[in-house]
Amino acid sequence: MIRKAMTLTRLQTTICNAILEYNPPKQIIGYSKGSINGHSHGHVHWLKEFAIRTTPAIESQIIEVRQRFIDDVSKFGYRDIILHHFGTKALLKRGLPIKGVFDLMCQLANYYFYGYTAQSWEAISMSHYHKGRPGIVQVVTPITEHFCWTGDNSSLPLATRFQLMVDAAHDHNNTIKKALTGHCYQRTLRALELVGKEGEEVPALFKNPFYEKLMEPDQMFSNTDGLSPESCFIMGDPSKFWMTYYVVEDWAHFSIITGKVGVVKWANCLEKAAATMKMLLDAEQTWV
Repeated sequence: MIRKAMTLTRLQTTICNAILEYNPPKQIIGYSKGSINGHSHGHVHWLKEFAIRTTPAIESQIIEVRQRFIDDVSKFGYRDIILHHFGTKALLKRGLPIKGVFDLMCQLANYYFYGYTAQSWEAISMSHYHKGRPGIVQVVTPITEHFCWTGDNSSLPLATRFQLMVDAAHDHNNTIKKALTGHCYQRTLRALELVGKEGEEVPALFKNPFYEKLMEPDQMFSNTDGLSPESCFIMGDPSKFWMTYYVVEDWAHFSIITGKVGVVKWANCLEKAAATMKMLLDAEQTWV
């Protein structure tokens, strides 16, 4: 997917334009280079295009799909967030885990957003997603939760809060490493649920409403190498969100998709979380 990132970008952009701009022709006109049905839309067409002949039923279906697309997309907001607080250089200088620190920043932003440490999931491997086996892991642990409670608590010494941040970042990294080696309870439980034969009674656990709620991700986090602009996915429910990020030497880029109101609020919470962790990183210099 990463190797084909630019191809996917062009393909998805072309599909989106086709959905939004398609007009059923009164008659099919011969195809000429740089046009569709003989009419140029003023766009640079990245892919080779072919004229097709349709039927009234196909035309009706195209219009229906376009309206569903517009209705679905209109519920969501998208936000790109550039944080200049720190990047890989500052963390490597201190020997801190880059992914652990930035994932922890997302958890702290979550805490500011909800007022509590809501469950959240991280995609660690999507190589078997098409087979129904996404490698995802619940990333909230007691250590990360404790940091979120105390990160900006001015009644605690800065050195204590800094150490809590470091411990939580390492704990988060360890959680991801365990999941990557197959020690991921979500994937194991999902596999057990799916191996049952048709008509076979499933264990009571899988029918427990609390279990169903726990295992249905409300938030998905993942980091990328920055090559693919279309890194986020729509979760279907505007109250849920998908967030991705990548980090370079001095800054980080975050992308988030969720409901139109939520996306603005969460972006502000992320800025606050970045400022809190930057304060702790800067304060660390005073006692080193």
